[in-house]
Amino acid sequence: MVELSENARRGLDDYLRQVRWYLRWSKSVDRSEVEQNIAEHIERELEDAPEPVSPSALDGVLARLGSPVQVVFFAASFLTARAALAAGDGEDLDAQKWLPYPALLIVSAAFASTLLAGPGFLAGVICVELHKLEWIRFVSNMGLTAFIVVSVTLVTGLWWMLLGLLTCKWPGLIRHALHPFADGFNRRCALAVFGAGLLLLVLLAGFTAISIA
Repeated sequence: MVELSENARRGLDDYLRQVRWYLRWSKSVDRSEVEQNIAEHIERELEDAPEPVSPSALDGVLARLGSPVQVVFFAASFLTARAALAAGDGEDLDAQKWLPYPALLIVSAAFASTLLAGPGFLAGVICVELHKLEWIRFVSNMGLTAFIVVSVTLVTGLWWMLLGLLTCKWPGLIRHALHPFADGFNRRCALAVFGAGLLLLVLLAGFTAISIA
């Protein structure tokens, strides 16, 4: 754990004390696990901060993490949602299903967005740095915007094709990771992902051909 100043340590202790207080009646959430997750998050955020860490630096991390009640609510709602769905053993929850779904939807949407757009976003970040190199600009003969668009499209298209092939072979990976929202995911859906990636590459090839001409 990073070294905290005395005032920062008191602030963290007070934050964790509030978390424990909000969790005192929850039987579905492991308090030690929640505290460990908070500690690991703070460690990552402050690993490059000057030590001992000041209260203002710690307060910034805790503000981004959220208030103790927000942290507890999200942890409890997500775990309770998964437990409710598991206990239902695939049965329809009828009118009660809106209770566990919001937390699951947030996590599932974040996971799906990262899965689909993560490689392309990373490619864009790398392209910004690469375009600063003179020889890259000379070889590509493109402006920064065009270089990013072409690279992101290429990486995204290839990634979607690969993802489509993998999930065509193992569609259960998506169904399990995004349950219950992707329970209908099958090989046809996986082929659609593959086709979308192929379409991006075809469009990129056409754009490139027009640009060269």
